[in-house]
Amino acid sequence: MGTRGQGRALEGFAARLSGVDGLLYRVRYTARLAGLGDTAVYEDGQYCGTRGQNRGAEGVTIWIEKI
Repeated sequence: MGTRGQGRALEGFAARLSGVDGLLYRVRYTARLAGLGDTAVYEDGQYCGTRGQNRGAEGVTIWIEKI
């Protein structure tokens, strides 16, 4: 899901590992949102960001941890 060629900012995202390694590791992430600052830490498919507030992500941090 998303847009192309519309010049819109990334407002939110989710990430999840797949395959065999998806069972051995977890993916965690945060974002810095325009006008709001840093989000909490989200993991394994949780939505990080806003919806419909037009607050673009100014940066994201993603890391993978062994379970």
